Amino acid sequence: MADQLVEFLDSLKDLGDHTGIVKILVEETLNLRDRLSQSGVTLTVGDTRVALDALEDYLRGVKAEAALTENQRTLYQAWRRRLETLPRTDGPQKG
Repeated sequence: MADQLVEFLDSLKDLGDHTGIVKILVEETLNLRDRLSQSGVTLTVGDTRVALDALEDYLRGVKAEAALTENQRTLYQAWRRRLETLPRTDGPQKG
Protein backbone atom coordinates (compact mmCIF):
# COMPACT_ATOMS: atom_id res chain seq x y z
CA MET A 1 0.00 0.00 0.00
CA ALA A 2 2.82 2.43 0.86
CA ASP A 3 4.38 1.87 -2.57
CA GLN A 4 1.11 2.87 -4.25
CA LEU A 5 1.00 6.10 -2.25
CA VAL A 6 4.58 6.96 -3.20
CA GLU A 7 3.83 6.22 -6.87
CA PHE A 8 0.76 8.48 -6.73
CA LEU A 9 2.75 11.28 -5.09
CA ASP A 10 5.51 10.88 -7.68
CA SER A 11 2.90 11.32 -10.42
CA LEU A 12 1.93 14.68 -8.89
CA LYS A 13 5.50 15.88 -9.33
CA ASP A 14 5.01 15.65 -13.10
CA LEU A 15 2.53 18.53 -13.03
CA GLY A 16 5.21 21.12 -13.77
CA ASP A 17 4.77 22.94 -10.47
CA HIS A 18 6.77 26.18 -10.56
CA THR A 19 5.55 27.44 -7.20
CA GLY A 20 6.67 24.48 -5.08
CA ILE A 21 3.15 23.75 -3.87
CA VAL A 22 3.17 20.15 -5.11
CA LYS A 23 6.45 19.60 -3.27
CA ILE A 24 4.83 20.92 -0.09
CA LEU A 25 1.80 18.64 -0.55
CA VAL A 26 4.06 15.63 -1.09
CA GLU A 27 6.18 16.45 1.98
CA GLU A 28 3.14 16.88 4.21
CA THR A 29 1.59 13.67 2.90
CA LEU A 30 4.72 11.64 3.56
CA ASN A 31 5.08 13.16 7.03
CA LEU A 32 1.51 12.21 7.90
CA ARG A 33 1.91 8.75 6.39
CA ASP A 34 4.95 8.15 8.58
CA ARG A 35 3.22 9.42 11.74
CA LEU A 36 0.15 7.30 11.09
CA SER A 37 2.15 4.18 10.29
CA GLN A 38 3.84 4.39 13.70
CA SER A 39 0.42 3.73 15.23
CA GLY A 40 -0.45 1.01 12.70
CA VAL A 41 -2.73 3.19 10.54
CA THR A 42 -2.36 3.28 6.75
CA LEU A 43 -2.84 6.44 4.70
CA THR A 44 -4.14 5.26 1.34
CA VAL A 45 -4.02 6.67 -2.16
CA GLY A 46 -7.80 6.98 -1.93
CA ASP A 47 -7.49 9.06 1.25
CA THR A 48 -4.98 11.29 -0.48
CA ARG A 49 -7.16 11.77 -3.56
CA VAL A 50 -10.24 12.64 -1.49
CA ALA A 51 -8.23 15.10 0.61
CA LEU A 52 -6.84 16.63 -2.59
CA ASP A 53 -10.37 17.06 -3.95
CA ALA A 54 -11.34 18.79 -0.69
CA LEU A 55 -8.31 21.07 -0.96
CA GLU A 56 -9.25 21.99 -4.51
CA ASP A 57 -12.77 22.81 -3.34
CA TYR A 58 -11.36 24.95 -0.53
CA LEU A 59 -9.13 26.84 -2.96
CA ARG A 60 -12.20 27.51 -5.13
CA GLY A 61 -14.10 28.81 -2.12
CA VAL A 62 -16.36 25.75 -1.73
CA LYS A 63 -16.70 24.23 1.74
CA ALA A 64 -17.00 20.45 1.40
CA GLU A 65 -14.85 18.93 4.14
CA ALA A 66 -17.75 17.48 6.18
CA ALA A 67 -17.67 14.17 4.32
CA LEU A 68 -13.98 13.46 5.03
CA THR A 69 -12.81 10.56 7.15
CA GLU A 70 -10.44 11.24 10.03
CA ASN A 71 -7.30 10.48 7.97
CA GLN A 72 -8.54 12.52 5.03
CA ARG A 73 -9.41 15.47 7.27
CA THR A 74 -6.03 15.30 9.02
CA LEU A 75 -4.20 15.38 5.68
CA TYR A 76 -6.41 18.17 4.32
CA GLN A 77 -5.85 20.26 7.44
CA ALA A 78 -2.08 19.64 7.36
CA TRP A 79 -1.99 20.88 3.79
CA ARG A 80 -4.07 23.95 4.61
CA ARG A 81 -1.91 24.86 7.60
CA ARG A 82 1.26 24.55 5.54
CA LEU A 83 -0.10 26.45 2.54
CA GLU A 84 -1.39 29.26 4.75
CA THR A 85 2.21 29.97 5.79
CA LEU A 86 3.17 30.81 2.20
CA PRO A 87 3.28 34.45 1.15
CA ARG A 88 0.26 35.47 -0.89
CA THR A 89 0.85 36.67 -4.42
CA ASP A 90 -2.68 37.64 -5.41
CA GLY A 91 -2.67 41.15 -4.07
CA PRO A 92 -1.06 43.57 -1.65
CA GLN A 93 0.75 42.01 1.28
CA LYS A 94 -0.51 42.75 4.78
CA GLY A 95 1.92 44.13 7.26
